[in-house]
Amino acid sequence: MDRGYDDYARMDQWVQDNIQFVIRMRDRALATVIEEYPVPEGSSITRDAKVCVGSSFRSMEHSVRLVEFYDEQERTYRIFTSVWDKTAEEIAQIYKNRWLIELYFKWLKQHLRLKKLHSHKPQAIWNQLFLALITALLVEHIRHSTQTAKTNWQVLRILREYLYRSWRSFRTELDRKPSRSSPGRRPGSGPKALSVRTMVGIIKPSKFK
Repeated sequence: MDRGYDDYARMDQWVQDNIQFVIRMRDRALATVIEEYPVPEGSSITRDAKVCVGSSFRSMEHSVRLVEFYDEQERTYRIFTSVWDKTAEEIAQIYKNRWLIELYFKWLKQHLRLKKLHSHKPQAIWNQLFLALITALLVEHIRHSTQTAKTNWQVLRILREYLYRSWRSFRTELDRKPSRSSPGRRPGSGPKALSVRTMVGIIKPSKFK
């Protein structure tokens, strides 16, 4: 849920349904402290408390946990959560990991063409998502198993070019060291990607290099 929208009714429903959430709330969201919890000395946590969220006009029925902390740039974060069995430091880390998830999905959309849906049918959408995730995991597996210094995007680009060629030729290209100091490859270098006819259609090479 975006921090620009204070959907207290939805948060109440999550608490009632025992759904755990960690949400950053905007600074002007009101929170009345019910109970303060001790904060470890020397940590980035500035507050850990049980609170009632909202005002007399609009508020939550259930109490939640408030964790406040600051990051390396001294920016303060206010986190509302229904998680009570973890430390405040763990709650802060859970929120920080959220950005890693967003960056991962950004990579999927940019490099695996998830910006455009090929169909609006639910099963087709799921298939497209699963294929993208399988491709991303395959690229990650290749990068770690071969111990290549190339990035995931570079591995994916080479994989697209050598998908229907031998593994040996793929490894040769993967292990090839740059022949010039500037990054990237010269236009037109490398083998031409193939179009393959399958039972479900023609798989064409990506136009994006």
